[in-house]
Amino acid sequence: MARTLMGQLTEDFRREEHHDEYRAALEQVVEARLAGLEPPHARDAQVMPGQVVDLMAALEASMQAARKHHAS
Repeated sequence: MARTLMGQLTEDFRREEHHDEYRAALEQVVEARLAGLEPPHARDAQVMPGQVVDLMAALEASMQAARKHHAS
C-alpha cells in the first residue's frame, strides 16, 4: 500500500520550488560573524503536545486522496 501511494505521489524534483532554510540560516550566521556582530540565535524550541495518530488510517486516507487527485 505504501509503495502504491509513493508511486502516485512521485513527481520530478524541481529545485526552484524548494528553499533551503538551513543554508539561509547558516548564511545569516556567517554574514553576522564577518560583520563582527552577534549571530542570530535559533528560535527556542517549543514542545508541542501531540496526539496519537493511527498510522494505518492516515495511510489509507492518503491513498484515497491520491486516487481522487489522479482521477480528476
